[in-house]
Amino acid sequence: MVACGRCPGYVCVECGRVAVEEPFMRCERCDEAIETWERFERLRARCAGRRCVSRARAGTSDSDSADSICDSCDEPICWCGAEPVDFYGGWCDHDHGWSDDSEWSEHQDRHNLQRRFDYAVGLIVRLGGGSRRRVFARLHRAMRAKVADADIDQLREGIEHAGDWERKLRANTGRDPV
Repeated sequence: MVACGRCPGYVCVECGRVAVEEPFMRCERCDEAIETWERFERLRARCAGRRCVSRARAGTSDSDSADSICDSCDEPICWCGAEPVDFYGGWCDHDHGWSDDSEWSEHQDRHNLQRRFDYAVGLIVRLGGGSRRRVFARLHRAMRAKVADADIDQLREGIEHAGDWERKLRANTGRDPV
């Protein structure tokens, strides 16, 4: 039913309750509900209904985009590494524990700095700077905190110190471990 029985206007073709401008038109509420349902069905059809797995988690790639591409269907997934999304770099509908962008940025910055710190430690070890334990101890002293307890500025100090140490080791050994 698209024409209202009591007035000369038209009603939503889906719910039949809300007035609309043209025949066979949907109201905003029905339009949003159908778009959400269609999106859900389209994303659910990926990976044959199984859960997507990022290339980084599957271990098949270490590129920058490996966290946001499904290893099975080669489609974009959320940064959480498991839920399909409409576009690369998008977020799924689940709560990731961040209430707003500022908290996310600080959390993500900290995570990225910790990964860079761990990479720098491994590089120093490969260049002959000592065991992992000794390298971590020296960098912790330079930061005046352990990695788990360090704030973002202390992590940056530690990475800067590790970079200086790496440059000295490269100058002394003259080799590239990578």
